Amino acid sequence: MNPFNFLAGALRKRVYSVLIGVVLLSFGTVSFRSLLVKADREIVYEGKMVISFCAKPEICYGRYVLTIGNTGKLQQDGITAVVRIVPAVWTASHSVSDLAGDHPRAADPAVKSTSSGDAYTYVIDRLAAGAEIKVRFECAACSIDELRLAKATPVDIHAAGTMLEGNPRVTTLGRRLSLLLTLF
Repeated sequence: MNPFNFLAGALRKRVYSVLIGVVLLSFGTVSFRSLLVKADREIVYEGKMVISFCAKPEICYGRYVLTIGNTGKLQQDGITAVVRIVPAVWTASHSVSDLAGDHPRAADPAVKSTSSGDAYTYVIDRLAAGAEIKVRFECAACSIDELRLAKATPVDIHAAGTMLEGNPRVTTLGRRLSLLLTLF
């Protein structure tokens, strides 16, 4: 065995690890621990304003998207998400998809939505491992102050197990890439 081949292989692994780390951190993945360890019950979520513009200060359009992904090994029940935006101004819709194409979910989760004077509350049951739900909130004619409030709004998520703020798809991709590195 040539010692230079061993050193070249080790250096290649380090370079790949650093490149993957830089790419994933730039996408907002929470921690390297979340990339290496897959918990039984784990939710990764991200809430952000994806589009906002104003024709006038009192006539603005905005879209806020909350993504909740089950990146754990087991199905999750009783996930609660509270988004503090005014339901009289914002409309809500949701869709469900798979985090990876090779593990399709057997069924869609049960999603219950309620709204009060100042918040939307979503309760999600039977969210399969490897599935995500995207909740879209849209405001077609709101003020610039309402857009600023939505951008600054924290999201309250409650679920069993580990909860991390970040992008569920990037976390899933990072775990798969780290498994791929073990082959080299």
